[in-house]
Amino acid sequence: MASAGQRAWRWEGEMAEIAEACADAGLSPAFVTAAQELFGRWREHRDDDGVTVLDLLQALVTRPG
Repeated sequence: MASAGQRAWRWEGEMAEIAEACADAGLSPAFVTAAQELFGRWREHRDDDGVTVLDLLQALVTRPG
């Protein structure tokens, strides 16, 4: 999981595009929007070889600001 957190920020933009496509097709974009937010919360850990699972979990429960 920690290694995925190092790269997850790269998927944030794709999730936004997928959410828009879902909405355009009349489907709920809620799941994809949630994934986009998750990946965005991990952005600060991009390419951080020292990131731990605990770091990533803390980022999920901390409101961005």
